[in-house]
Amino acid sequence: NEYKSYLRKLFVGVTMVMNFLMATVLYISGIFNPDIGDILSNPPQGLCRLSPLCGTTCDVTCDNPCECTADGGGGGKIAFGGQCYAAEEFCNENKFPTLEKCIEEGGSRCPTMRSVEEAAFEYSSFEYRFDVRSLEEWALGHGNVSTHVPDLSKRVSPTQLKVIDGLEDKKVLVYCASGIRAFAASTRLLKYGFRNVTSVYGGGFPTVSEQIKKDLAASSAKPTKPSCYLTGSSESCPQPLPLSRIRNAKDILNLGKKVIIVDARPADQFPETFPNAKRVVNDETKIRALVNSLEEGTTIVYFCQAGVLSFQAASTVRAVGWRGGLYWVDHGGYPQLKLLPGMELI
Repeated sequence: NEYKSYLRKLFVGVTMVMNFLMATVLYISGIFNPDIGDILSNPPQGLCRLSPLCGTTCDVTCDNPCECTADGGGGGKIAFGGQCYAAEEFCNENKFPTLEKCIEEGGSRCPTMRSVEEAAFEYSSFEYRFDVRSLEEWALGHGNVSTHVPDLSKRVSPTQLKVIDGLEDKKVLVYCASGIRAFAASTRLLKYGFRNVTSVYGGGFPTVSEQIKKDLAASSAKPTKPSCYLTGSSESCPQPLPLSRIRNAKDILNLGKKVIIVDARPADQFPETFPNAKRVVNDETKIRALVNSLEEGTTIVYFCQAGVLSFQAASTVRAVGWRGGLYWVDHGGYPQLKLLPGMELI
């Protein structure tokens, strides 16, 4: 515990120095670059949004909820992080905690903070992974099932708003390269009404991806869910298909020219399934028989109840040599899929 406390304090100190250096670079850049100087002296106003969270009156969130205005007023309330606050109380307190304070103490105005090791372990559990690094950093390498939202740490543009709109209730992981931009972006998401935001500190995508690879090397189970979310489809990994990416039956049928869905659940425990779904549990002999019966060009989509059995079975499909299209539905399964439009015909 003393060692962890020492490391935490060391990181806080390093972060403060990095913040100072970044501010110095921006200041100097503003002197020599009129465009940057103009942005520093006249920061763009945040996009204000109406939120029904606090009741029937109009409530607003933006880059700083305390400075928001909107036609119809806010009813004296502020929507922040999925909660409703009285504007007077909210804005009279210390407005928004620092990165260091959120790491040390946490609190209702902080995103959930995760170290590199924790983020690597939980990487596949998030419905969305927001990468807020620059285009150049993204081009050098990024997670397969991730969403690029560059500059979200600075402001929310109309283009970015289209990307994140409607995801306020989703479980989101935010990372950059070191943790500073991720924290700024995470706080901004809370101000835009997001309820479940986790920010990586002490590192970012480069270190998280390296940790996932280390965890994979040390694991007896190969592949692991995080490793497949990192790489996507490979010789050992099936392609993750999070439930949040499926809107209707067409989203599944459009994954290939000939798509079959396979139920990984045992029939004696889960008798109900889709009319045309095959039943093949995670048994190597049965999976080999399935693979040998398929035509070339077939795409397999495995599902189960929540994503565990489907991942295990799809991984075995890869292990027996199938190199065709292969997906597993994650973060949900049959109970949610059957409610989507058109699924009754699959």
